[in-house]
Amino acid sequence: MAAIPFRPPFHHSPFTIHADHKSLEELISQVIQTPEQQVYLSKLLGYDFKIQFKSGKSNVVADALSRVDTPSQCLTLTMPHFLFLEDLKKSLHTLPEFTTLHHNISTDLTIHPDFTIHQGLIFF
Repeated sequence: MAAIPFRPPFHHSPFTIHADHKSLEELISQVIQTPEQQVYLSKLLGYDFKIQFKSGKSNVVADALSRVDTPSQCLTLTMPHFLFLEDLKKSLHTLPEFTTLHHNISTDLTIHPDFTIHQGLIFF
């Protein structure tokens, strides 16, 4: 069974980001100068969004979140899922040479000591 990549519910729906930093309104059109800007912008590019400035006084929710007194952490793990590997596996498993080699490596590691099988593919 092929893994289905995680997509948030708003992946195909437009949404608005309210920020109390005026410079964020120009995030897409400005020259990216820091590695952090590159990382955050690359994560946002697949979405349909707009950034709207809302001053700190009127943006009460963002203001409260940015001034939390207790220390907190937010950890995110992003893992790539390469679709071409699934296509490669399907193609290889139709080749008799591949299936024979795969079977030989699986049953007796001494036949091909330099090869190993990982997630359905043969590595040298």
